Amino acid sequence: MINKQELIFTVDENNQPIEPLERHAAHKQGVWHRTTDIAVVNSKNEILCHKRSILKDTGPGLWDACFGGHMAPGTEAVDGAVIELGEESGLIVKPADLEFAGTVPHIQANNKEFRYLFVYRWDGPFSDLKLEEDEVSEVKWVPIDVVRSNRENSAEWSSMPFLDNLLKKLQLLA
Repeated sequence: MINKQELIFTVDENNQPIEPLERHAAHKQGVWHRTTDIAVVNSKNEILCHKRSILKDTGPGLWDACFGGHMAPGTEAVDGAVIELGEESGLIVKPADLEFAGTVPHIQANNKEFRYLFVYRWDGPFSDLKLEEDEVSEVKWVPIDVVRSNRENSAEWSSMPFLDNLLKKLQLLA
């Protein structure tokens, strides 16, 4: 659920923790903060992409290759990923189920994030998903090369600064 007043894990430009701020304040003031991105990948190396809800404050209505969101203050990245994946998709996972794929600093306008990327392998049916309607409007499997092409050539997809890190990790996992 979208909560603009939630406290988030804010950091300095070196990714060192500072005093937490409310989400909207961090975005307005351009304060660095931590987020998670979780790519759900099947045995065919397709990514479970989702269309972001029109209620989202960034990238509303755009397709995204990862589930994820802001981390709560003091949260370990893998725990934040478990929480976000569960909230947005309904997939219940353990930290050991996630493969760490790197941390990517990302600046878009006044939004400054250190994005922690994880990969989760899953071949389950869509009926196992319980999408958070405030965050996700639909899902579909997309081949990795199509995701790469969409990032470079489409206004229908959100910014994916993590994609190169993700592709490197998927080659290691394949």
